[in-house]
This record gives sequence, C-alpha cells and structure tokens, in this order.
Amino acid sequence: MRLDEVMSSPVVTIPGGTLLADCAVLMADRHLRHLPVVDAKGRCTGLVTDYEIQHRGSMETPKVWVPRDAADATLTASMVQRTIEVERPAGAPLHEVLIDLAESTQDLALALDADHRPVGILTEHDVVRLVGDLWDGDGSSAQAEWLRTTELPLLDAEMQALEARSWMARRRERHALVVRRGLLVGVLSLRDVALEEHVHPHLTASDVANRPVSVGTVPDPVRAARMLHDRKIGVLPVVDPERRPIAMVSRCDLAHALATRLASRA
Repeated sequence: MRLDEVMSSPVVTIPGGTLLADCAVLMADRHLRHLPVVDAKGRCTGLVTDYEIQHRGSMETPKVWVPRDAADATLTASMVQRTIEVERPAGAPLHEVLIDLAESTQDLALALDADHRPVGILTEHDVVRLVGDLWDGDGSSAQAEWLRTTELPLLDAEMQALEARSWMARRRERHALVVRRGLLVGVLSLRDVALEEHVHPHLTASDVANRPVSVGTVPDPVRAARMLHDRKIGVLPVVDPERRPIAMVSRCDLAHALATRLASRA
C-alpha cells in the first residue's frame, strides 16, 4: 500500500508572503492545524502550525486574530515557518512513511510530487483511524509486546508546570503521565504547556493535566485505536488495580504496529 492511497488531498497551502493574521483566520475557518508554505512555483518551503499562530497572537473571534505586539502584526508565513520532518513522494510505501512519522517529533507526513509540490497530507489522527480500516481483523492476533513505549514518562503531580514543560521538551515527549505517590492522576500534553506565557508560574503539573482515560490491560491495536479516536486523546495509560501506571499506548505505537502489519503483507 502506498501513501497516495490513504492521504488527504488536495492540500491547503499558503504563499510564503501570507500574513500570519491571514494564516490564523484560514486555520480557524478550515479547522486546520497545519499549513504547508509554498514558493511562487508551488514548491514546499516549510510549515506553519497552530503553535506559531498561538505563540504570536490569539483569536478574538473566528475572523479576528490579534497579534501580541506590533512586530507580530507584520510577520509572514515564511518568517515563522518550521522545517517539515517527514516529506515523502506520494507513491512511497505506506509502512515506511508510518515508521518515519512514528519517529518524528511532528504529527504529520507531507506527500510531494516530483517538483516538490504538496499533493497530500497524512496526520497521526489519520493513522489512528487507519488502524481500524487496514488491520484486516479485530486486532486480537497482535503480539502482546506490540507496544514500543517501554520507559514511561512520569511526572510528579507537584512539579511546577513550567518545569514539566522543560522536562518534556528535553526528552521530546509529547505526553506524560502525572502521578501522585505513584498513582495516576492525569495526562499532560506538551500542547497544554507549550506557550510559556499562558502558564502561571505557580501552577503544578496536576493543575494543568487532563483527567486520564485509562484501561486495566494492554488492549490490542484495533481497540486502542478506537479508544484514542473516539475519546480524542493522544495516549491511553494502562494501570494496575491501584492505578499505578504499568504501560502507555501512544499514536506512535499504533503507527509502528500498523507499519509492521502492512510490511508483513508486502
């Protein structure tokens, strides 16, 4: 199976000279989190995400983005764009793209044509949905050790939220399990604390963390994907009867599991 068989297309792109305010309104209007940036010939030069939008301003209404200061008002897409980590030809084998995506710090893969123009996009949310669509079975035949997340990212509930942010950034962790005396009390996403100016210095990890959805045994990939998709969560903690974390299912685990499944059919 190839990338172009499952990617979303066409891709909404923006010229490099687009003001950040216009990028913000476009994202809000189209419910997007990623906007590939293109040059005059349509070739991809980078990516603007919702982080750049939120870091430089805020949406007062769906049509009005207010910059943080006067300098932010003049910013364009090419001035704030980031490098895309996973760019692949549209015809690339899907299992190879999934492995690259799982090992990336970003949550998308961009498909390009021969002239480096964006023709499709695959996000981690798409991958979660694809597990159920492409697994070819209920998933119960998956090996019990299909999880790749071995060292659990644990944060003490009383750690300052800003310290937790630095810890997660250093370790390239997008999600961490918040514990109090070893028991799970929350799940912290790096997105929750990514904008330092929005996090009060007195807040702790447990103050910012989301209430966890957890299970008592490691689910098979299809069930895990269904739970992540239906609950709109990034990770699924596995806890013992006392609620001590013993494992964690992430979207990256699911991407690796699906890649292994597809490669075995190739």
